[in-house]
Amino acid sequence: MLGQYIEIKEENEVLLAGKEYPEVREELKKRNLYCSSFMTREVLKENLEIASEENGFVYMKTFGDEKDNSKVYPTLEDYVEVVRETIGENKHIYCSIGVHSPERLQEVYESVRMVPS
Repeated sequence: MLGQYIEIKEENEVLLAGKEYPEVREELKKRNLYCSSFMTREVLKENLEIASEENGFVYMKTFGDEKDNSKVYPTLEDYVEVVRETIGENKHIYCSIGVHSPERLQEVYESVRMVPS
C-alpha cells in the first residue's frame, strides 16, 4: 500500500510526526522523497532528534496553550533558535498553528529574524 501511495504522489515531501513507523521513513528516503518533521512548543528532545535526522522541512506549532510551552525555551524566539541550531541553516522552518492575527504574524516575523543564520 505504501508503494502505491508513493507512486501516485505528485509532491516529493511528506510530513511525519513522532517516531512511529520508522519503516515508512526509510522507504520514503530510499525513493528520494523528503521526510519532514513536526515540532511542538514543548520542544521534546526526541522531536529535535527527528528534526536533525530528517531531510525535509520542520513544521512548527507556533502558538497554543502556553502551559505546554517549554520551560527551557519559553519564548517563540528561544524555540525557533533551538530548532535552527539543531537542524542547521539549509532546512526550512515553517511556523504555523495559532498564527491567526496580525500581532501573531508580527511575533513570528520578529522571532525568526532575530535568530542568527
